[in-house]
Amino acid sequence: MLGNAMKMLLPMTGAAWGKRLLSRTAGFTLVELLVALAITSILVPVITSSMFQIARGTDSNNTKNVALADIDTVTSWMSRDLAQARTTDLIDCDTGTQSTVRVDWVDETAWAGESPEHYSNYYINPGTTHLIRDYDGSLSTIGRHVTSIEVCQVVATGIIELNVATTATGASTSTKTLYFYVTPRPEA
Repeated sequence: MLGNAMKMLLPMTGAAWGKRLLSRTAGFTLVELLVALAITSILVPVITSSMFQIARGTDSNNTKNVALADIDTVTSWMSRDLAQARTTDLIDCDTGTQSTVRVDWVDETAWAGESPEHYSNYYINPGTTHLIRDYDGSLSTIGRHVTSIEVCQVVATGIIELNVATTATGASTSTKTLYFYVTPRPEA
């Protein structure tokens, strides 16, 4: 009798403990499986929709950034050319706006050589959203998502108003209005 009591007090070996554990818990009950299935069926759609919203938001932000970068590029080139302008073909803002611009200037640097007279034309390529800069006959695309450009000059003050609207695929239209004060360079 004392022998059985001693066996119960002594710790079980690994094999004996494993047999005892397996005999008591042979698997999951049906209720446990149904609860796990219910929790999983709730979490999967929530996680999936969150991932799609994050992806959609990132795509939308990227296209807006592309559109705003186009506006910055366009205004950078146009302000550079307008600052050098001797003459422009801009109309008075009181009579309306125009969608093309021509700027003429003379390069007065020593290295200009034989052809110191320059010009730039800006226009949207028909049937596209590409804004083209024609610099002395050399064409370059300075905006790929420009949907409209409106330019005019307040003759009394010399202020040039520039509206540029861009739309990248999937994004809403971004519009930026800039005002430049341009004093034409004096004739040499």
